[in-house]
Amino acid sequence: MPESQNQPSQTYTKVIKELHPYQKQALDIFSSAWAKKNGDGQHERSNVSKALAHYTANAKDPDADVYIWSTILAIKQFATTHPQALDFLLLAYSDATRLYPDTVSNEYGHGPAAGLQQLKWWIIEESDGFQGLLFPTSIGSVHPTDRSNLTFMQSDVNEKLDQVLTQIKDWRGERTSWIIAAAIQARCFALDIIRVNDGRQIEALINAGFHRERSRWSKADFIGACVLLRGCAKSLISQLDAVAVGGQGQSQDRSQAWKEALHTYLVEDVKSSGSDFEIKYHATVSHSNQVC
Repeated sequence: MPESQNQPSQTYTKVIKELHPYQKQALDIFSSAWAKKNGDGQHERSNVSKALAHYTANAKDPDADVYIWSTILAIKQFATTHPQALDFLLLAYSDATRLYPDTVSNEYGHGPAAGLQQLKWWIIEESDGFQGLLFPTSIGSVHPTDRSNLTFMQSDVNEKLDQVLTQIKDWRGERTSWIIAAAIQARCFALDIIRVNDGRQIEALINAGFHRERSRWSKADFIGACVLLRGCAKSLISQLDAVAVGGQGQSQDRSQAWKEALHTYLVEDVKSSGSDFEIKYHATVSHSNQVC
């Protein structure tokens, strides 16, 4: 493996300096294992799981709770720059929770339940569509037809350029945060690690993201919906059928509705996001992969 592949990226190095020590430690574990990964990575994954379980179990109460939380944040952070590692990270985390002794505890339970239930509630809270900044600055306004976009006045750019640039970077970070959270929820579902509300939350997010006539629609919500669909479509449809009255008939109706919704994003329409090439691309990938 070339030396450069064994070295942390500049982005990774910059971010890691600003994190909680537990999150930094988890990121170091992930980075080292991913750089060494060969084949299916089973050996490296086992080492990651054992390390996470060891450090979590040996963190002083109530710090075990903090270590679990920091590990989940580290998964999200590492997946932001290494999305192809997401399954590896989630499976390693799931394996680690099974190694937790009963002394590992938090408000969600003891032992394995402490880790899995905290991940579940993180998904519920963080993977619920694009939220934007909780406390945005006075610079810029939310775009009237895309709440994940911002607009600026010429005077803002002329007089407060640094604030404009910071706001754009922060907003971009929020968009990325939601999309990575969507990927985590989808892969947790597909890998049967955590399935929130039998898939109904994912179904609702897909429906919301695919229908741009809804007041809270945004480009980020659409991309996140595509990520959700591509990440767990087969297992999602199977699970929804299992808990629904009507069985496969509903599955076919649901899949057809999603296909038709994707088709609308391929049609040129200057009044909508149908003219956005990135949206066309995500619609194309979702449709071409025959995920629904």
